[in-house]
Amino acid sequence: MSAERRNFWNDEGGAVLIEFTAVVLTFFVILFGIIEFSYAYYQWNAATKAVQYGARLAAVSEPAVPDFRKFTGLSSTVLPGDPLPPLAFDYTCTSDLEDGCDANALRLIVFGRCDVGETCSTVTINGSTVSVRTACNINSTPRNIGMCNLSSKVTGIDKVRVRYEHTGLGYAGRPVGPVPTITVSLRDVQIDFILMGAFLPVNAIPMPSFATTVTGEDLNTTWTS
Repeated sequence: MSAERRNFWNDEGGAVLIEFTAVVLTFFVILFGIIEFSYAYYQWNAATKAVQYGARLAAVSEPAVPDFRKFTGLSSTVLPGDPLPPLAFDYTCTSDLEDGCDANALRLIVFGRCDVGETCSTVTINGSTVSVRTACNINSTPRNIGMCNLSSKVTGIDKVRVRYEHTGLGYAGRPVGPVPTITVSLRDVQIDFILMGAFLPVNAIPMPSFATTVTGEDLNTTWTS
């Protein structure tokens, strides 16, 4: 082997640069992974909180099912005070307006209640006059926020499903209507990525379904602007 070749193979110049490059690449892979995971976790946590708040708001707002409070469950075999029959009712409300559901009642849950002095649409839900937003108000007062204020994923009623289900609560002939179990969930929502799309053909993945269930309370919007 010539002296030139021996010198070439024995030359350690640049070794530090190669080691530095390997360490830096590993560092940035870990850093980008932390950023992506943190952002994904933030989106998940915000959506979870939005669903929890939406269920609470649905429990104290006009039901999305028309004339729901007029349901008595009475029949020739069910007398006032008797337990309601199993599965006496089960309504699911989405933007498709299944079971004849009211879109304005869903907007109340998604966009929140109208602030005093705010310009909103005045509508009638179950015979009650209610002021309803048609879009999210980022400047809403804390007591009147909706699901959209807690998660940017909730862009409209098409992202929300509200279910009113009989689970044995209440009794037949209850003057103010039945006591439902209310489940609010999200649908067609994705987790977005910040950096992954620049390196892989993945910009978003579907967010797994999750829901919050509460017991219906007064089912009445207590005040309007």
